[in-house]
Amino acid sequence: MELNVNDLVDGVCELVKHGYDREYRIKDGTIRELATGAPTATRDIHVDAAFRFESEPDAGDGSNVYAISDRANI
Repeated sequence: MELNVNDLVDGVCELVKHGYDREYRIKDGTIRELATGAPTATRDIHVDAAFRFESEPDAGDGSNVYAISDRANI
C-alpha cells in the first residue's frame, strides 16, 4: 500500500478511507484496541503497511503509523 500524503493527519484519514477503522495501542506489553481496551493476540495481527512521518528533516523525531489487520475480527 502506498499513501501519497505529506503529514500524519492526512495519512490516518487515508487509512480510514481504506477501511482501517480501529486504533490499537501497546500497553503493558499487550496490543489493545483503544476503544474497548480488549487485548489482541500478536498471532492475530498482520502488518499490512508501515509509514513514518517526520516533523522536520534531520529533526530525529517523527511518528510511526502501522496499518494492521486483526485476523481474529475479520
